[in-house]
Amino acid sequence: MFLELSSFGAFADFYLFCANRWGNSGMRDEHYMLRRANSLRNAAAHSSAIVNGFDSPLSAPQLRYPAPLAAARGEIGMSKRLRRSKMRNPRILQMAVLAYAYSRFVPREKAEGTPERLLALADRSKLHGDWYASSTSITSSHDFIARVFEAWLR
Repeated sequence: MFLELSSFGAFADFYLFCANRWGNSGMRDEHYMLRRANSLRNAAAHSSAIVNGFDSPLSAPQLRYPAPLAAARGEIGMSKRLRRSKMRNPRILQMAVLAYAYSRFVPREKAEGTPERLLALADRSKLHGDWYASSTSITSSHDFIARVFEAWLR
């Protein structure tokens, strides 16, 4: 009943409570993934232009991301330099965490076509790619996210 009535943020807080109660560092890392996914969900739900976040300042501090994500991102065939530079961007990090968390938490039989819809979103973004062709930050961010989605959602 609690899960049906609580918000996603309240669920993430409860998950952290359980992680702390049982001293489970894996669950604590998963809590941070849930929080990042929740931030992206909130941005999308409130009609924020997610693309605006692709061009973060060069002096942005290094963002913390969970150890399982760090290990998994090494397996997607991108250079360490590219992965490190892209994961400094809060919006890119949120999207990568969302894809990874989805692949980690949602069983394939329960997915009900969601991976296909997310991959279709990546294809749709190419429809007017010429609008952003002059912005290297947007095109490189898009390419990175498309590769992440392809790796973790297929």
